[in-house]
Amino acid sequence: MKKQNLIPADSLLDLLRSKSKTFSPKQYILARFVAQNYADLAYTNITELSFATGVSEPSITRFARLLGYEGFQGLQKAIRALADEEKYTHDRARDFIPDIDQDSQSMDTASVSVKKIVDEIFALEGKSIEKTYRGIQFDVFDEAASELAKAEKIVITAHGLNFFLADYATSYLSVIRKNVVKSSVFDIPDFAALSDLTDKDAVLAFTFPRYPTRAGKTLKYLREKNAALKIIGITDSVLSPIALYSNYLLLTPQWTVTFIDAYAAAMILTHALMYAVFLKHGKDTAKRVREYDRFVIDNALIESQEPGKV
Repeated sequence: MKKQNLIPADSLLDLLRSKSKTFSPKQYILARFVAQNYADLAYTNITELSFATGVSEPSITRFARLLGYEGFQGLQKAIRALADEEKYTHDRARDFIPDIDQDSQSMDTASVSVKKIVDEIFALEGKSIEKTYRGIQFDVFDEAASELAKAEKIVITAHGLNFFLADYATSYLSVIRKNVVKSSVFDIPDFAALSDLTDKDAVLAFTFPRYPTRAGKTLKYLREKNAALKIIGITDSVLSPIALYSNYLLLTPQWTVTFIDAYAAAMILTHALMYAVFLKHGKDTAKRVREYDRFVIDNALIESQEPGKV
């Protein structure tokens, strides 16, 4: 029996990422549609894909060849590989997600193993962490950290359910850097933070599916206002709404098998980036961290680790 020659599931997304800068507007529309909908496209033919995207069939064939496939059939196989991986992840999750009785709106939790829930969620987050690490372009990561280390002002932006990532990054970057500001509204309160940025400043932006519309709008506004502004984007895909506007793109894949999004990998990537900024910023940063520690201790802002002391 011959062993099946499987297309690596990551290969199509890797190709889209590596070639995204060369895409024409129509190719970008097609690439973004495939990246966001591949789970539903496994058995879609070229005519259906053309109708769904508004891109002609000959253009789709040329797009497939640009990516290195012989034609649409090769692209379709790559899409199926991605869809099969997604289906495998969801099939595993189905075993530990309780059924909801539509009549009574109650959940059948009796058959759910607590250990299985923990095992599966840890496996899901672990898979995302592993893929994030394997996908890091260390030269891009290093340049992104350098921009944040030397920027005179840093604006950290995230919207919707992603807001806590901005809180996390702002809290710790504020310890090691001056002039760190959070923007999570894209409204009048954020105007001052966004309108005065110069070429010497930097933006750290987060967005993940389900993409809040304000994420793309914020970066579009900033990029149109200042083409030289340095923007670091942390997201899941080169085709996300902030990718076009980012000078440096740090990617972490997302899988959602419950109603709760998986963010462990994004947190770890952000942690690593902030520590790289700390190391690059030199003695001034170390001094600020010591001052921060002294402030926390002198003002009793944390519980003492010694019994009997506040």
